[in-house]
Amino acid sequence: MQQSHQQGYVLFTGLIFMLILAVIGVSAMQATNIEYRMSSNTAFKKQAFARGESGRSALSDVLSDHLVAAGTWPASFTLPSGLTIKDKDSNGVADDLSQNGGGETPNAPLADADYQIDYNVDGDLTDSEDIDVEVSTFWLKSKKAVGAGLGDSSGTLGAGKGISGGGFHMFFQVRADGTAPSQARSNVLVDYRHIP
Repeated sequence: MQQSHQQGYVLFTGLIFMLILAVIGVSAMQATNIEYRMSSNTAFKKQAFARGESGRSALSDVLSDHLVAAGTWPASFTLPSGLTIKDKDSNGVADDLSQNGGGETPNAPLADADYQIDYNVDGDLTDSEDIDVEVSTFWLKSKKAVGAGLGDSSGTLGAGKGISGGGFHMFFQVRADGTAPSQARSNVLVDYRHIP
């Protein structure tokens, strides 16, 4: 009789031990799942940043040439692949990036361009490898360049060496909103200085 009582005790102890192991196993699986989601979110955030940066870079590549052309888009002007300048005023001409739109602020700029790349060429921009970025420019100010308006005919560097400065610097805010799977978003915001 005493031996069967001991066997019941061993069974009870074994069940408690199995319950403890099950709790430890479930906890370990939950911790692994959280770590997996955290690493995935980090990867998606980096992907969103890279997409936003690619759109910002594409617009920055043409902004200087556009400003040198006095805010026009000559027929010979070639935009980078995937970059489209918007026509917000619907006049049939791509907008002048050096002008701010009505009601536009640095904190709420209007999108001036789209940077869209369909990497798998399936006709949509919804796949995880596709890029669909809105890019905006906001003219902040123009500032007279150091030495602007000064000039010497013989110069201060010796006879026949003239020095002249001039012009101004234009300051812009360029912003691109990148997205990635799992609703990841990244706003790339840079100050852009144009020296004509």
